[in-house]
Amino acid sequence: MTIMREYHGNGKISNIYESPSQIITNLVLPAGEALPTHHAPYHVTVVSVKGETIFKGQDFEAHLEPGKLIQMTPDELHSLTAITDSELMVIKSKLAE
Repeated sequence: MTIMREYHGNGKISNIYESPSQIITNLVLPAGEALPTHHAPYHVTVVSVKGETIFKGQDFEAHLEPGKLIQMTPDELHSLTAITDSELMVIKSKLAE
C-alpha cells in the first residue's frame, strides 16, 4: 500500500524531508546572498521555485529560474548566488549502484 504525504517549506532554509537515502532541502536565499563553494556526497537535483539564481560548478555556469533545474553527481564542487529573492528545492539522493 502506498501512502502519499505532503510536505511544505517554512520560508527558511530547512530540510523538509529526510530518509536514509534522500534529503530534500527548501533553500531560501535573499537577493545578494551566496553559498560558497561546497560539495555533497549525493546525487543532487536543484529545482528553482522562485527568483533568479546563478549556479556555478567547475567549468559550468547556469542562470536558474522557475522551470529550470540542475543535476550533479556526488562530490561535484558548486556555489550559488541569489540575484533576486530566491527559493530552491535541493534533492539529495543516494542512488543504488
